[in-house]
Amino acid sequence: MSATANGQTTYVVVSGNPDDVAQMKAYCEQNHCVAGQIEDGDHHSGNLICEHDSAKNGHHLHFALYGGSLSPAQCEQIFASFP
Repeated sequence: MSATANGQTTYVVVSGNPDDVAQMKAYCEQNHCVAGQIEDGDHHSGNLICEHDSAKNGHHLHFALYGGSLSPAQCEQIFASFP
C-alpha cells in the first residue's frame, strides 16, 4: 500500500499467510481504509521506519512502514492500536 502526502510517499508492506493478506486487502478495498494504492507484491522505496507484528484469532500479519517523513515514534503510535 502506498500514499502520498506533502510530496512524501509512505509505503506499508504487509506480509503473512496469503489468505490473511488477501482478506486484509479485500477489506481495505471495500472500506477505503487506504488513501492511496493497494498493490500485490512489495513495491516500496525509502528507508524502513518501523515494523509491527499483529496476531489475533489465529491470524498473523507483519507490517513494515517505509519512506515518507514519519519518525519511528510516530510510526509506533500508528501501530499502538493494532492487536
